Amino acid sequence: MDEPYFVYAGQDSRDMGVVVEELPTIQRPRRKVTRYDVSGRDGPVELDDGGYDGYQTTMQVNVFGQTREKVFGWLIGEGWFVSSDEPDRAMWVSLDAQVKGKRFFCGECFDTLTVTLYIYPYRYVWPTPAAQEFTTFPATLTNNYGIASEPRLRIEATGDVLVNINAQQMSFVGLTDGIIVDSELMECLNLTETALLNSSASFTDFPLLKPGANMISVDGNVTRISITPRWRVL
Repeated sequence: MDEPYFVYAGQDSRDMGVVVEELPTIQRPRRKVTRYDVSGRDGPVELDDGGYDGYQTTMQVNVFGQTREKVFGWLIGEGWFVSSDEPDRAMWVSLDAQVKGKRFFCGECFDTLTVTLYIYPYRYVWPTPAAQEFTTFPATLTNNYGIASEPRLRIEATGDVLVNINAQQMSFVGLTDGIIVDSELMECLNLTETALLNSSASFTDFPLLKPGANMISVDGNVTRISITPRWRVL
């Protein structure tokens, strides 16, 4: 059996002299549901806001040939985390909790660390799929995963245009060269990403790519749409 490892913030644990004793336990995240008791009613009333909670877990590692300070300086902040037991998925994690360490002397000195991770609720397809480009419409983009994704759309267009993804319509006015719609950030930006263009956009919700076929259609002078899908699973 191959030695377990992980990659955090682009750094492989094996290159850091870190030997993994126990990888973090991956959980299905809790749905954000609030339950209310109503007098005279059997069972609660549920309010589902459509999202999921993150969760906290730990992993155990041994550190050889590195100072505590170097490893502590690496295992901090936020970044992508990929583990050897699922190398085609990445999780966004926060390492802001205390790291507990114990030093042992057995032939050579090494540290045993307990690392606490806060894991955001989705696991993303890894490596990140390249953007898919469309120049003729209508077009179709298929989501082969079981949950909707929050894409990034780079729309190259001028003037007033409409872009539809399934039944969701987005209206844009006064475009000089185009607009970026980022469903994860919930922002609209210019193509150089130096200014917000939220005032040029009008729609009810940021677009999602639902499981199955997603139909893309346009009205107006749209020359190209590049979609970074951000495919994900629970």
